[in-house]
Amino acid sequence: MIEKVLNELEAVSANAFGKVLKELELNLVLKDVELHIDFLNELYDALVYQETRIFAKFKY
Repeated sequence: MIEKVLNELEAVSANAFGKVLKELELNLVLKDVELHIDFLNELYDALVYQETRIFAKFKY
């Protein structure tokens, strides 16, 4: 599905594009993990499923 969306980016629906985003993973290096947990949760409704002082994993 990702290849189809990339090849037809201007014609793809918002629904199809959103489904592709759910298949992606994102790794971030941050100074303040706790601050960004709240930010990602509020902005993307991303849920933390593993968290330490220096590291967090999210599910979107």
